[in-house]
Amino acid sequence: MKRSLVSLSIATLLLFSTVPLLPQAAVAADLQGWVQQVSGVTENLVDVQALDADTAWAVGWSDTILKTTNGGADWNPQVSGTTSKDLQDISAVNGNTAWAVGHGGTIIVTVNGGTTWTPPLTAPPIATTNLAGVHAFSALSVWAVGGSGTVIRTNNGGLTWDDQATPTTRDLFAISAADTLNAWAVGNEGALIHTTNGGATWVAQTATSQKLRGVHALSPTVAWICGFNGEIYKTYDAGATWNRQPTPTDNILYDIWAVDNDVAWSVGYDDFVLDEGITLKTTADGADWHFQYGSTQNLLGVSAVNSQIAWAVGMNGEILKTTNGGEWYRTWYLAEGATLGGFETWVLVQNPGTNPADVNITYMTDQGAVQGPVFQLAPESRTTVNVAETVQTFDVSTYVSSNAPVVAERAMYWFNRKAGHESIGTVAPATTWYLAEGATQGGFETWVLVQNPGAATANVNLTYMTENGAVPGPPLQIPAQSRQSVPVNATVTTYKVSTLVSSDQPVIAERAMYWNNRFGGHDSIGVNGPDNDWYLAEGATLGGFETWVLVQNPGAAATNVTLNFMTENGPVTGPTFSLGAMSRESIDISQWVQTFKVSTRVTSTPGPVIAERAMYWNGRIEGHDSIGVTMPSDTWYLAEGATLGGFETWILVQNPGPIAVDVDLTYMTDQGEVTGPHFSLEANSRESIDVGADLQTYNVSTRVTASAPVIAERAMYWNNRIGGHDSIGLGL
Repeated sequence: MKRSLVSLSIATLLLFSTVPLLPQAAVAADLQGWVQQVSGVTENLVDVQALDADTAWAVGWSDTILKTTNGGADWNPQVSGTTSKDLQDISAVNGNTAWAVGHGGTIIVTVNGGTTWTPPLTAPPIATTNLAGVHAFSALSVWAVGGSGTVIRTNNGGLTWDDQATPTTRDLFAISAADTLNAWAVGNEGALIHTTNGGATWVAQTATSQKLRGVHALSPTVAWICGFNGEIYKTYDAGATWNRQPTPTDNILYDIWAVDNDVAWSVGYDDFVLDEGITLKTTADGADWHFQYGSTQNLLGVSAVNSQIAWAVGMNGEILKTTNGGEWYRTWYLAEGATLGGFETWVLVQNPGTNPADVNITYMTDQGAVQGPVFQLAPESRTTVNVAETVQTFDVSTYVSSNAPVVAERAMYWFNRKAGHESIGTVAPATTWYLAEGATQGGFETWVLVQNPGAATANVNLTYMTENGAVPGPPLQIPAQSRQSVPVNATVTTYKVSTLVSSDQPVIAERAMYWNNRFGGHDSIGVNGPDNDWYLAEGATLGGFETWVLVQNPGAAATNVTLNFMTENGPVTGPTFSLGAMSRESIDISQWVQTFKVSTRVTSTPGPVIAERAMYWNGRIEGHDSIGVTMPSDTWYLAEGATLGGFETWILVQNPGPIAVDVDLTYMTDQGEVTGPHFSLEANSRESIDVGADLQTYNVSTRVTASAPVIAERAMYWNNRIGGHDSIGLGL
């Protein structure tokens, strides 16, 4: 929240700062998603340019240039070739060529990765103008902007420069080019100019009267801008109209970076409180801008590689990086739930941190929102919430919010716990969801559960993808803070159906399946997009177990899919097949492996896919299912678990890497933390850990840590394995 009507500049803030300028230590942000890196400097860093997961440049005051080529483990200073100049912006073409600009008309270039930085061969015609923004579209085509409406451009790598006429005399702070013809620049008092002809003419556009600080062009027609008063705007029509997007702040947003049409970050700072940075992210085209990590330093620059990997920089040498999308994991959404008709629904909340977590639960039903319990959860512990104590309904979703990072799952049981299913929650709503599994023949029921946590009605469309192609599903109107259940059987009859959920408002989507007159059932969350690589840690094909891998191709063209299996005895090559556009396939992995311990890796080329895994046992008396994960991690959290009352809990760990890893398990119970087993896991293999061998409790969560990235799931069984469920963990 804004604390003052007075906007202070960074320079003014520094004049009143009494905070000592000390080098940072390497501090992990734990579940906050952003990790602080050691910059080795105390100067203010104003901009960052990320090229890939390993390579990035940062620039700042007092001629500061830093570069990393190992993901930020080391930031190495480079000699700028300037003296006492505050650098303001950097734009890199590749790992060798980059341009930087700054005060006093400073403009420098490197063509050897930063070994040397030099001015261009010909000085631009603005020797004393402060330059604040630069965009190098290629090694030859470079724009720079600065004071009094200055725009300069070279099309030959700096041999000659054009001083381009603009319709403003206001200071310009940033420029972004979609190509060599189309670009935007922004600045003071709402200055917003646009060119479609390489700068031969610049035209003024209007979005706001506020100072604009950042701009990112995605295409000749699509761009984002940000500035003071928490304002973010987006255009879809080359700037003819700029639509303001809702943000949760009215403070200063200093920079913006868009990954694609849906995913973007913006960073800034509180304009009254010194050293209080702001990070915002959207994954839904700007409809869901939400806070992420709140830095202790004002943040001034951001750059992203993709929806998961990004860097941010700021005052006092601050550098942050995320490799998991930057989410705080303070909010969780659980779309499925029922407390009538013999159903039980339990919400499991794990606090893996070292501080207490204040947790607030809200239920969203077919009749609207209902306030649930509010409680404090002790550090490194877990608790269980019975939804039936608050609501009685067949349709209930859950929203979990916390002031500290937590992990939330939801377990359901029915027929006196003869059957059940379970799933981890999702951390943010989105406008697109994919659900790979589904069947509506042979006694199977498939239900799509859609939760609308927003303040407006969501118009939702379902598309079913079958072995014969796409089939339109029913259109829905879901009121604010409510939930609806959709029977897929009402539209298609098939053993192979995946679902695409699309909405004009951010929603949450899950899919539940039942069979054998509902004596069996399983459930999974959806995912927001396809990928070329999926990992599925659980699997067994002996002892009456069936394991099926379900692959959905939501694309417009066929793609080639390959399965490889990892067992206790090492890797096994699986099938390769072609998967048609907008279709789905089921693979019985018992045709390739016979074992109690098998994990799967699914890869596709050229098009991405979605992958899930379903398991059945004892003649399909029961089963469980989980979506896959797209990235291994060295830390995993699994909120659910019980080892009393006939419950078994198993932790399944998959090592997809080329070397053996050391793995440690730590259990978090209602009585606190308990040290679990340590073991070595060979390359391309998988192991199962029986939690009941280590402790007896109704309430146990698990943390899995490894010396190299792995995949972790958790499976539970009860009533002599009459019932069972499974879920992926949260990987960080």
